[in-house]
Amino acid sequence: MNTKTAVVTSELLSIVIPVYNEEDNVVLLTQKIHESLVGYTYEIVFVNDFSTDQTVQRIKQMNDPLVHLIELKRTTAKV
Repeated sequence: MNTKTAVVTSELLSIVIPVYNEEDNVVLLTQKIHESLVGYTYEIVFVNDFSTDQTVQRIKQMNDPLVHLIELKRTTAKV
């Protein structure tokens, strides 16, 4: 039997996720995080590493108060 027990806490959990060209994944990932963290106080922080696709737009379109976006002005990826 697989049951989930929500743990209620007042401490803030920050989930920091670096993204680069993840337009096809950010919405689903956000939904899965929400489903997994019921009962927790949390925020999701996407750090965009200068994506060239629609990643930033998809994150902004979610208009989710638990989702924050940090946009790097240039890539930090190693070439």
